[in-house]
Amino acid sequence: MRHLLTSALTLALAGCSFYQPDLIDCLLPCGDGGVCPGAMTCVEGLCRAAGRTQACECVAGKTRPCGTNVGACKEGVQECTRDGVWGACTGGIEPSEEVCDGRDNDCDGRTDFTASTLLVEDWRPYTTYETRLFGRSGGYALVYYGALPDAGPALLAQRFDQRFSPLDTPMPMHPVDWSRSAVAATQEVMVGAVSIGNGLVGYMMPMTPGAPSVPVLDIPDAGYERRLWTAMLPDGGARISWCTLDTVHVADVPLAGGAPTLRTYRPEVDAGALVDFVQSSAGRYGLVQVDANPDGGAYLNVLFDLQTLRAVRAGVAGYAYPFRRGRSWLQDFNGRLPYVSDWDEVNTPTRVTFTYDLVASDNGVDVLPPGTGRWGESATTLMPDGRLLFAISDLTRQAITLAAIQGTGFTNYEVVLRSLPENSGFGPPMVAVSRDDEMVGLAWITNRGVYARRVCAPYVGD
Repeated sequence: MRHLLTSALTLALAGCSFYQPDLIDCLLPCGDGGVCPGAMTCVEGLCRAAGRTQACECVAGKTRPCGTNVGACKEGVQECTRDGVWGACTGGIEPSEEVCDGRDNDCDGRTDFTASTLLVEDWRPYTTYETRLFGRSGGYALVYYGALPDAGPALLAQRFDQRFSPLDTPMPMHPVDWSRSAVAATQEVMVGAVSIGNGLVGYMMPMTPGAPSVPVLDIPDAGYERRLWTAMLPDGGARISWCTLDTVHVADVPLAGGAPTLRTYRPEVDAGALVDFVQSSAGRYGLVQVDANPDGGAYLNVLFDLQTLRAVRAGVAGYAYPFRRGRSWLQDFNGRLPYVSDWDEVNTPTRVTFTYDLVASDNGVDVLPPGTGRWGESATTLMPDGRLLFAISDLTRQAITLAAIQGTGFTNYEVVLRSLPENSGFGPPMVAVSRDDEMVGLAWITNRGVYARRVCAPYVGD
């Protein structure tokens, strides 16, 4: 019966003076034996107009849904054209750039954060603390310990755009091996220091893609023994600080040229060894910990001013144990000194507290109070609007939790938490702000490498 119908339609069409093969291209099924009217040819079951040899994607005039109903998107409709191909999707809502509005704008199942990107695959597990993420104008920069082709280990830097697409290849900040590094940055420049034996070397590297590093400090006999820190100063220079047994050393480096200014500070305690040291993000303040009684394990925390080299406070609240790298954070902002600290339980923090202004003796509040989880490595950054953004690995959920701390005084600041979904990225985190981007950059370290994504910081009312 199908053969008779097809043959009848073929004869009818062939006999009409207005017969136009293009009008029935990809519409008429082939007859038995591949019979098609006129000069049309049979291609995979459908008759095609002369000169068209590829199979039809669809039957002309048919429709199908297209797009997605995930997130803010809505499905549309596609219609098969006379050429046997699917036309454009119309009538729907397509994905758009993810923005901080509480909606899944790019329709990937993630609200107010983006998919993760692998930035560095060649990563070494013993270099966690040498890996840092910085914001730059128009994107980000990653500093990490790696190796160049046909070369030894080096402190490398690579620049990325705001979507974490690479803008250059990894470039050495310091090309030879070293024992400890510290790097600080503005949106325009990075400054790094490395310890080599008993000495220190400092470098400056612009954030411009492809720009090389330039030496700015060389102290062959620095007496380096303990913690090394760098900070960017408000006047455009950089401050490099390090510790010996009982002394904090300070080197102020003018990045526009000229010799560094070297100073020393000894904590105002009667006895004991300097066991740890933290420098604030803008280099104004330092927090040192002194083992005042080695036999009894009594530690004294001293906050001091690196401009005047005088103690501001002694015996400040904080730690029952020595500082651990990455577990204490000082951020200079608008004349106050926000401070985040954690509390141990068998080497795993179970409580994290926030102090609005360490200089003004604010006692602080809990960011993550006892009983809310078990926490791993952490990082902080200051937002342009004055919020302190805190990222911490959630050991219970295998994810990263963000805390935005905002307010204008001791009595009216609050903490807003936001946890990323379980198994959405887990490891020692890094967080940074890129100029002109409402989202922030979040990176973390895994056994495979360094991953990153953009995420919206939590606000009051979220």
